[in-house]
Amino acid sequence: MVSLPLPQIIRGLSLLTVSALLAGCSSMGGNMANSSGMSYFERGNYMAAGEQFQRALASDPDNPDYMANLARVRMTAGDAMGAEQLYRQALTVQPSHQPAYHGLAELMVAQNRGQEATAMLSTWASSQPYNPEPQIELAWLQRELGNHQESGQALQKALQINPGNSTALAHLGQHYHDIGQPEMAVTMYQQSLRSDWNQPDIHARLANASQSAGASTAMGATAMGRGMHPGEIPRQQMAFGMPNGAGQFGPAAGPPGSRSAMLPFPQGSGSGWQPSPTPWVVTSGPAPTNASAMMPQNGQIIMNGDAGTMLPGAVTMPMTPGTPQPAPATASPVPDPAFSSMPGGAPTTAATVSLVEPF
Repeated sequence: MVSLPLPQIIRGLSLLTVSALLAGCSSMGGNMANSSGMSYFERGNYMAAGEQFQRALASDPDNPDYMANLARVRMTAGDAMGAEQLYRQALTVQPSHQPAYHGLAELMVAQNRGQEATAMLSTWASSQPYNPEPQIELAWLQRELGNHQESGQALQKALQINPGNSTALAHLGQHYHDIGQPEMAVTMYQQSLRSDWNQPDIHARLANASQSAGASTAMGATAMGRGMHPGEIPRQQMAFGMPNGAGQFGPAAGPPGSRSAMLPFPQGSGSGWQPSPTPWVVTSGPAPTNASAMMPQNGQIIMNGDAGTMLPGAVTMPMTPGTPQPAPATASPVPDPAFSSMPGGAPTTAATVSLVEPF
């Protein structure tokens, strides 16, 4: 066996290290440009968003996430042909890339090419019978086309593949709500939340379905107590975060140690997600002694005890009195000016709060 001299080995290792560092810098630059592009997109600055996504793609030409995000900008700007080329390029690189399939199907529907979109997603489903994602996308497409029966059937197929898929369960809940079966919708939303509790949009849908089914429905009061706006269930339309899915868009919010949830932006073309602290449930009962109780105003929800965030159309709703909750109403002796302060021990419908956990 021929052994290399030590200096030559060191030079070889140095070259590998430099190459790895350059690759890491390129990847980091792409991630930063991608995050900047998403931020610009959410603010409606599509030209700046497109420039950032192009910069990200230049740093990593084979990244399907960057292709799909740039395609979203092109589609928003009216360049349907350019968007379709990018979506198809992303699918060539990664044949199971859900955002690209979703974006391309959405483009086809906008161009009255529903049959072509159905054929495309059906081919994806046939090529990957082990993957529930194509069935979920087929369900979304059939719902868009007004075919509720076919939509429900596709969701059932997705759940046969993965019975605990939180997205399929949530969309099946939406399906039952659409066809006038709120009790079944509540059941599906509950199952979805058991699979993945950190879904604020599904909590909102559960609240809406619970109101239709009656407040006595299991978990109905809990969901309604969140006071969240019942927006549409979003499908992933942009490819967020690190390419490996390990990272989240934007810095973690809230104090150290707080869990993170995903709070939806207003739904629409290019809707996305933004990390925020996990919401706290508003309950009923006497205010803790020597603690300030916060009374949320309409359109607000308590976050981390004393920080409010606006949610259009939200209305605070009391829970059943006497519900045991371990946490005080606020961790701060100074009430947030967004809320009205109440003295300790005073009766209130928003006296105690606790972190949301599965029941």
